[in-house]
Amino acid sequence: PINELSLIAFPTRELFVEKIKDFDLIIFDRYQHRDVLPVLYYDYIAEYVEKGGALLIAAGPEYAGESSIARTPLMSALPAMPTGEVVEKAFYPRLTELGQRHPVTRGLDGSATEPPHWSRWFRTIGVENPGGEAVMKGADDRPLLLLDRKGEGRVGMFLSDQGWLWARGFEGGGPHVQLYRRIAHWLMKEPELEEERLTADGRGMMLEIRRQTMSDDPGPAQIITPSGKAMTVKLERAEPGVFLGSIETSEIGLYQVGNGDLKALAH
Repeated sequence: PINELSLIAFPTRELFVEKIKDFDLIIFDRYQHRDVLPVLYYDYIAEYVEKGGALLIAAGPEYAGESSIARTPLMSALPAMPTGEVVEKAFYPRLTELGQRHPVTRGLDGSATEPPHWSRWFRTIGVENPGGEAVMKGADDRPLLLLDRKGEGRVGMFLSDQGWLWARGFEGGGPHVQLYRRIAHWLMKEPELEEERLTADGRGMMLEIRRQTMSDDPGPAQIITPSGKAMTVKLERAEPGVFLGSIETSEIGLYQVGNGDLKALAH
């Protein structure tokens, strides 16, 4: 209850107005609107995301209720609005087709088997018109994990509050550390977790190319050698979302590699 909170005032203005731009990541874990955070401050958080900030939400039944944060100005930053439905049904969290390619969930420990080698969850929050990318699905194939871009920022939303079951080892647990670390790093724009990424590396007299993509086929890579000669290299699918290529080189110096709008350098 509000009247039992500490007598020391929570520094809401300092945190959500004066210093909000200094945050790397803001997390709402089963949070519902209370008088602790004035309504105006949700607008500041939405603006923080729009200008490049990172927001992660773990949604429980509160998200479907009358005190939902979806009923505040923060709604402009959210990837999905609640329907008010809370589905109490056992399910194995599974990767969607997009999730099998996305760097956040691709190759997640335990995902290669059917059912996945991790524990069940028992609650999914219903939403309508989900935006962004649904990389995991819950009961009845409902969206479970949404990753979205809002302006210059990013938002992640878990439509369940059952992740603690993995952390507690229920039915063997699950890869909670690996998954939450990847989500946080993607939200904070870690280059290795970008959906579209091109890297090139010179190893001895071999030039190795790696392309991360959400597309079915990125096409060949274009190479310009140190002497200015143009070449192409076919990129072969190594795993969902990853294509590799290599070519033997005879020149010493800087190689330019391109694929679509992406560029990389290697020597």
